[in-house]
Amino acid sequence: MKITSIDRATHRQLSSEIATTLAALGTKYGVTFEEFGGQYGMEAFFKIKATVVDTGAGLSSAEALFRRHAAWSGIDPDAFGKTFVFRGDVCTVTGWRPSAPKYPVIGTCKGKTFYFMTDTLTKKYPRPIVVAA
Repeated sequence: MKITSIDRATHRQLSSEIATTLAALGTKYGVTFEEFGGQYGMEAFFKIKATVVDTGAGLSSAEALFRRHAAWSGIDPDAFGKTFVFRGDVCTVTGWRPSAPKYPVIGTCKGKTFYFMTDTLTKKYPRPIVVAA
């Protein structure tokens, strides 16, 4: 099939095939690839996100990023993967968005992704205070 124009359906199909093709490459190098949309028309752009699976310290890149930023914000770095209650829903801490200072904490509730202020976690998971002897 020869493509003469890239419409929405064609863009989605190509994005899916690109992600499938990159999956083998990701397995080889320990990286996951996700499609993140793009633009279509006479020229098309495909957004692909690459994530390191294991940072070498036995942590996912999401956990390593969370641990790095959480302590600076007064949150226990061990809060990654733990649950908290927000407006009656049980949520799980799944990451950190350094480019979003107002809502940097990423969490999932009922299978959906939400963004939270640091105060949401500092109450339940405050950073431990280390007292020098």
